[in-house]
Amino acid sequence: MSELLTEIYGDLKKTPFQVLLQLDRYTVKEMDVSKLNIGDVVVAIYDESIPEYPQKDFGRVIEIDDKTVTFIGEVSNQTLTVPSRHVTIPLDYKWSDSVDRYVLGAMSIEETYDHKDLDVFKNRLYDSLYQEKIVPGGRVQASMGILEKYNKQYDLTAYNCYVLPNPKDSRKGIINGSLSEMTEIMSRGGGVGIALSTLRPRNARVYGVNGISSGSVSWGGLLSYATGLIEQGGSRKGALMLQLHISHPDIFDFITVKRESGKITNANLSVQITKEFMEAVENDADWHLIFPDTRHEAYDKDWAEKYQDIHDWLESGLPVEVYQTIKARELYDLIIESAHASAEPGVMVYDHMNDGYMTSTQQLIPVEGTKLFKLDPASLTKKHEATPWNNTFYYQKNVSSNPCGEQPLCGNGICNLIHINLAEFYDEKTRDVDWQDLKQAVADAIRYADDVIDYTVYFREENKKIQKEQRRIGMGTLGLHDLLIDLQLRYGSDESIVFIDKLYGFIKNSAYEASAKLAEIRGRFPKFDDRILDARIPKSLDKDVRALIKKHGLRNSHLLTQAPTGTTGTKTGSQGYSRSTGVEPFFSIKWERESRLGKTIDYLGKAKDYLERTGEKTLPDYFVSAMCVEQDGTPKITPKNHVDVQATIQKHNDSAISKTSNVPNHFTVEQTKELYSYGIEKGVVGLTIYRDGSRDTQVLRSVSDEEETEKVEEVTPQPITFEDDDREFASTAKFYKRPTRLVGETIKSATPFGKMYVTVNRHPQTDLIEEVFLNLGKTGADISTIADGLAIALTGLLSPRIANLTQQEKVNWIIKKFTGIKGQSAVGFGKNQIESLPDALAKVLMQLGEDNEAALVTSETMNKFSNGSVDICPSCGQSTFVKQDGCTTCLTDLGGCGYSKC
Repeated sequence: MSELLTEIYGDLKKTPFQVLLQLDRYTVKEMDVSKLNIGDVVVAIYDESIPEYPQKDFGRVIEIDDKTVTFIGEVSNQTLTVPSRHVTIPLDYKWSDSVDRYVLGAMSIEETYDHKDLDVFKNRLYDSLYQEKIVPGGRVQASMGILEKYNKQYDLTAYNCYVLPNPKDSRKGIINGSLSEMTEIMSRGGGVGIALSTLRPRNARVYGVNGISSGSVSWGGLLSYATGLIEQGGSRKGALMLQLHISHPDIFDFITVKRESGKITNANLSVQITKEFMEAVENDADWHLIFPDTRHEAYDKDWAEKYQDIHDWLESGLPVEVYQTIKARELYDLIIESAHASAEPGVMVYDHMNDGYMTSTQQLIPVEGTKLFKLDPASLTKKHEATPWNNTFYYQKNVSSNPCGEQPLCGNGICNLIHINLAEFYDEKTRDVDWQDLKQAVADAIRYADDVIDYTVYFREENKKIQKEQRRIGMGTLGLHDLLIDLQLRYGSDESIVFIDKLYGFIKNSAYEASAKLAEIRGRFPKFDDRILDARIPKSLDKDVRALIKKHGLRNSHLLTQAPTGTTGTKTGSQGYSRSTGVEPFFSIKWERESRLGKTIDYLGKAKDYLERTGEKTLPDYFVSAMCVEQDGTPKITPKNHVDVQATIQKHNDSAISKTSNVPNHFTVEQTKELYSYGIEKGVVGLTIYRDGSRDTQVLRSVSDEEETEKVEEVTPQPITFEDDDREFASTAKFYKRPTRLVGETIKSATPFGKMYVTVNRHPQTDLIEEVFLNLGKTGADISTIADGLAIALTGLLSPRIANLTQQEKVNWIIKKFTGIKGQSAVGFGKNQIESLPDALAKVLMQLGEDNEAALVTSETMNKFSNGSVDICPSCGQSTFVKQDGCTTCLTDLGGCGYSKC
């Protein structure tokens, strides 16, 4: 560590990337550069070549003039001169000052209650925060204690997670309501979840204006577009979750919308499925797509407010229209195919967000004298017999989740986040968890998060009302994989599952005990009712904890969650490397990274530490990662291992878990279906997979220690080999990735379909054609898809990186590129739907040979186009942008900058 890093973090070892994240995102900034002096520490933008994603660095100032500031960049290791307007001054640049600020904010609330241990708690809290045993959520770190420490008042909120009420089905309801409220929340750093299920379907009658509706998905496109315009605190874009109920007539459009380029690009998508739907899938039953009778007087008056969803509407005996009846399996297959192709949509089990078993949407009886239907009252038996999953089921319904999926919330519901860093609770002497220390940290984290509720600013009265009624908090963990490695437990193994069950059961009981003891001093949350003990998690608590709740109540309605902890987890770690984020495994153990500085071979920090400490040449088998595979190509952490870990933690979690199940490229659609069904059966709330290679560019690969050539002009890569004990998802082949920069020209030509612009891009050194693009002007979408297909075919014919492949490899490449190209028209449904002429050609090519599935995806050929679950970071340009924990983050352990979409 440099002298400055030691000054900032003392005896905690940090990388420059980690320090930059702390200074840039979580410190109090002095914006008046006239107060800057030589020797001060600054954070500054030094590269605006990509204006949307400027690069930042920090360091000590060595020169100041009228318009510029010069400092020594700790990340870039360069002397940088930047315009003064690009500079901010972190007042609490020392970690001790930031921690002091966090504590001062909490103590201003602590002093309003009748606690007898204020001094003891203050010292213990400071130590836990400083040593990173307790890690508050990002918004909490950015806002707590500013007034007390610096006498500055900022309108900052401590909340990350928001859900808006279901939109009222009108232009005013969407634009003046959902859109306006969403932009206000996002501009202050919050992520927003919205369910579109209350918006009438596409082509439904709008009788008041004698027109038809554009549908729920089109309005989702508007919300997505607005999200892309919003920048949160200069460091990340807005974050949006859109959900749609499985019975909504627009569900087909919603599932496939991301196949249509540019329609919804700035939102995560999840389908709200129900247990009833899964039963229909299992039984190959019919499934009705329904919507309320929009002419009923209750629709304009109470829909989306008194009746928050289709279940409320039906349970009240109100009529619905059946728009279409399909096979449930057809719809489920479409969800699976889309998830397999592009990792979206995810699914949220609506029953597990709420009542355990939702009111039926399928057991309908005719309304006499009409074409409408209503609920058969006899169908309510299953709901009444189910155990509620939502702690506040007795007065409140969760309608959506925040963007990362860990917090199902009611309309206007919010939640602050705090995390226990499990990596700090391994006791080397006993080779076990320090259980007593962990219990105390859980209690202190619950108390601190409760302080945040009273401390923070509420810029929307609706949020304040809901939160003060239930005092909901979300305590989760990070560093789980660190702890498992210390305990020599392989992530996802049977032994690790037994331990995880014990660990999170302990955390659950400790958290509820702490909240009950807080209630004794501070009072119960206002909406507390003894019926909370009938909900799933309170029902599972130890007897002594339940007895304590019966006696004192609970201070907080919900206590537990599992957030991604992308940036906060990345900056956490006291040994010179980041902790594992959330409950995910480390992404990779060993990799080759390409950057502007050339090629380097890097190891995961924890693995490198082990090798240096022990002198061993290879890693033990409990060092696994999301990308590690066995000799036969099977992932060392299997997809079911991922689900088992998630389901085991969900067993002790009263909200939900943000987690991604990584699967290999050759994972088939049928295997994806089995995995989704397995997860739902195991009791998860939400489920997302990411199939390796489901994007277009390969940017990360695992390597042996053999020296690789660094000459750019040698465009035929050598086969890649692996050490047995850290082999990871791999690429072999003559196929090489597209160069980052090509040189091209665009020529305009007239055609029978309008003007055509032909762009031909060449390799800057070989001058060989690498790719061709065709862009037709004002023409129909179907003609455009043919042009797209022609351009892809020309690229395959002319580019040496593709032309050198075998014929079967070329066929597989064409299938991959043609599949899912979407035109204006389509025929068929589900896996048999034909989206365009190129899509039809892809499906025909799949049928060549005896094994249709093998013609599309084989481990030997498709790996040639696999990019790993990694993209190029839009901020730093490194090949380190990873989707995990339900969130895409630039991993600093891979040498990235920590930028996150969440």
